[in-house]
Amino acid sequence: MPISEGKRLCRNLWDQIPAVTYTQRLREDARANYVSPLFEEMLVSPLIEEVFGFTSAEWLSDPGLWFRQIHSDDRERVAAELRARGDRAGVFEHEYRLLARNGRAVWVCDKGVVFRDEVGKSWFAEGILWDISRRKRAELTLQRNEAKFRFIFEKLAVGSALVDMQGRIMESNQALHEMLGYSSMELSRRILAELAHPDDAMAGTHLYRELVTGQSDHYRVEKRFMRKDGGLIWAHLNVSLVQGAEGDPPFTIQMLEDITERKRLESQLLQSQEMETVGRLAGEITHDLNNLLTIVRGYSDLSLAALQEDDPVIGNIEEIKRATERASELTHQLLAVSCRQILDMKVLNLNTLVRNLEKMLRRLLGEDIELNTLLAEDLGTVKGDVGRIEQMILNLVVNAKDAMPTGGKLVIETANVELDAAYARSHVGVIPGRYVKIAVGDTGYGMTSDVMEKIFEPFFTTKEKGKGTGLGLSTVYGLVNQSGGHIWVYSEPGQGTTFKIHLPRVDNELDDLSSPEETRPLSQGHETVLLVEMSRR
Repeated sequence: MPISEGKRLCRNLWDQIPAVTYTQRLREDARANYVSPLFEEMLVSPLIEEVFGFTSAEWLSDPGLWFRQIHSDDRERVAAELRARGDRAGVFEHEYRLLARNGRAVWVCDKGVVFRDEVGKSWFAEGILWDISRRKRAELTLQRNEAKFRFIFEKLAVGSALVDMQGRIMESNQALHEMLGYSSMELSRRILAELAHPDDAMAGTHLYRELVTGQSDHYRVEKRFMRKDGGLIWAHLNVSLVQGAEGDPPFTIQMLEDITERKRLESQLLQSQEMETVGRLAGEITHDLNNLLTIVRGYSDLSLAALQEDDPVIGNIEEIKRATERASELTHQLLAVSCRQILDMKVLNLNTLVRNLEKMLRRLLGEDIELNTLLAEDLGTVKGDVGRIEQMILNLVVNAKDAMPTGGKLVIETANVELDAAYARSHVGVIPGRYVKIAVGDTGYGMTSDVMEKIFEPFFTTKEKGKGTGLGLSTVYGLVNQSGGHIWVYSEPGQGTTFKIHLPRVDNELDDLSSPEETRPLSQGHETVLLVEMSRR
């Protein structure tokens, strides 16, 4: 084939490439007799006009046109890349934007080869300008979407993690770091399931199998997680499967919403409902039991009156009567639990009650337990039954003493408090308003969360068998509720326990609580009083 025919075919192929092709002199002092490896001349394919709006002649006649048309945001970078390349010959590749005649920016990939002269200076280039605008737009869209996802991921109020199919954490957000107490580095590559409470580690395993086998694309489950500091949180875990981009493996997005407070409120509500149910049952049982005890006590009295003083049966009957009296005391406690006691409501100051009890409490606690009272000077007044409130304080003090067998400190504190709407939202049954607080705190064993959930239940006790009825704290709970107040317990193992009672504050004048004057004994006669109690059904 003649050389001219070969050049013509080459030129046709050169012009048919779906990109702008060019040969370009790099040095103005190039020799006039330079021969291009292909065409013995500089040229630019006709596609230059279609893409950029400049003719080949314009492009070749103005050596500075190419550099001037580089986008201003890319010009310095391209110049720096050219300077860095220096006189090195060989293959090059750059990506930048060129401005068309109408001002439209066209992303190009500039690929070519630099040729050197006989002294090694780079002075001639042949290359192709590929229009990569579509690809760049796709990349830009992808970058924007990724930035948007990154922003949402980081700003989510719930803890979130990207987890691979082996359960390892790939990425995690700030909310999760704060929730679990770990840094991003500490969570990276850790197995998320290993952070769950041991009893909940397997929760949702079957749901995860359905997820990875394609039977579902997401699932939800509630489980507990352990914080770095040893604390425990309840979390609502939402797991969704994400199919990776082409060639990338799938992964899961796992979102943890902290529901610890909700669980606590649910526990409070459940406990309140249980106590109401138990109280109603206790009230009905107590009513029937009192009727039976009245009969037993009555027949005991009649039998004792009919027997001679030296009758050997008298001792047995007296034991029966004493047993009925002890049983009657239990019924009074059950009435307190059921909030059905008859209360003698008076306007009183809790400081006065505490001061009146202080001497007796010190004797009750003994020398190993230090008693401190922190009484607010301007304490408001409340309405309650003096005897029952004293009983509440005594029950709490006795309970505290039992928790400090080797000694410790006990503090009784009073104060005026304002319970706002935020407090009411986190404490079931509380109505915002003014209250008077009385708190009894000890430095004893403390309690676990499981024990605290049951502490007010009737007949629940942590004492040894035969050393407690389990009615002391449930009696306190009932009396507080019947007085219109609320009681909360705060405790941790080894950190002691504090019971806080809030009673509604009133503005009435204090009632006179002094003992009434002694009255003359009533004259006795031979009349008989018949008392009939009607049962409510």
